[in-house]
Amino acid sequence: MNEEFYVGYLDHAPPAMARFVRRWVAAAVVVLLAWLAVIAGQQSPMGQGRFEFGIERVFEGLFLAEPLPLLRVAAPDGVGTNYVVVGLGKHGVPDVLRQYHGRRIRFRGSLIERDGTLMAEWNVPDSLEVLSPAPERDSEMEEIVMGDAHVAGELVDTKCFLGVMRPATGKVHRACAIRCLSGGVPPGLLVQREDGHAVVVMLVSGVGNVPWNVSWAGRQVKVRGVLVRRGETLILKAAEAALLGAGG
Repeated sequence: MNEEFYVGYLDHAPPAMARFVRRWVAAAVVVLLAWLAVIAGQQSPMGQGRFEFGIERVFEGLFLAEPLPLLRVAAPDGVGTNYVVVGLGKHGVPDVLRQYHGRRIRFRGSLIERDGTLMAEWNVPDSLEVLSPAPERDSEMEEIVMGDAHVAGELVDTKCFLGVMRPATGKVHRACAIRCLSGGVPPGLLVQREDGHAVVVMLVSGVGNVPWNVSWAGRQVKVRGVLVRRGETLILKAAEAALLGAGG
């Protein structure tokens, strides 16, 4: 009767059995950690965007409703900054704000930003103040035509991509992006540059009001149109748009 026998209701297992269990548990933990490290290494980066959820800022500047809702905010050094304006939740800028095209306005909202591209979510509706009685002009916001362009990239909803969601690209985000684009959030093309970095080009309908299907969100799209610049914001006015490939 020299064999070790373990009785379940005792406080301790026999020494030999305890050593055996500890070795196998330690080996299993090491294997599990290595497996998790491999999976984590294969994941896509989450991105550098941020959304100041629950934090209110005051935004004041010249508002342009078309072709892309932009707020030109002056800086102390005299150099202005553009903010793309959107509404609360999965919505673009409300129609009530569009009527103030060319006017100076002030409102409270939350900042969304990524890699220098700024967005203001107007989420306090009763904070809107119209500061100028008539439309104004800002030379920095005059449209500069860059020329005809053929651009290919992933169709994204810019609100999520700039910081509201992580990740905000690819198939995992398509359902959310479709809802955002359907609600009027400005679309964008996520374009991969030759240096390996990506840039988002804001996308609007050009001559003929060319539509694109919101179900293309998260997929590669090719667009032909005219590239323009307002301040530091690049805008592609689409004349033609189509999916790249048939996969989905």
